[in-house]
Amino acid sequence: MKAFYYLLWLPGYFGFNWDALYDCLRDLSWIPCRQLVLVHESLPRLLRKDLRLYLEVLRDSVLDWAGDEGHEIEVVFKSVDRNMVEGML
Repeated sequence: MKAFYYLLWLPGYFGFNWDALYDCLRDLSWIPCRQLVLVHESLPRLLRKDLRLYLEVLRDSVLDWAGDEGHEIEVVFKSVDRNMVEGML
């Protein structure tokens, strides 16, 4: 959560939990860019249940912004992680 907070410059009200991450990714008024691209060099080292929650937050955020002219979120993983990501979703 700290990595997201500092790397994305999340707003000060960020609550450092999955719900707060989802809320910030659904309300991108805090970021001046139209497009947000999250590039993963590897899958985060999280407990399996937390990794699933993380991936669900990303999936839902991407889908919620699809077709919206205000913002767009793109999430990129390495091809070697594809089966793991798809299997968890």
